[in-house]
Amino acid sequence: MAPEPSALAKNIAQVLRDPNDLHVLASAVAAKADVLLTGDQDFDELSLTKPLILTPRQFADKHPEYS
Repeated sequence: MAPEPSALAKNIAQVLRDPNDLHVLASAVAAKADVLLTGDQDFDELSLTKPLILTPRQFADKHPEYS
């Protein structure tokens, strides 16, 4: 079960293109994740610093030690 969306996630939901993605974002925020890896372009409009939203390619380019 996904955590209840935080106030931050609820505010961000207003700019999420797909409201069905809110549970993914809420889970990342609740877990205090540093990075959210996704290829979902619905997250492209968000400019968060925590979690930092990266595509798998962006993560691999930034952290080649994990590739």
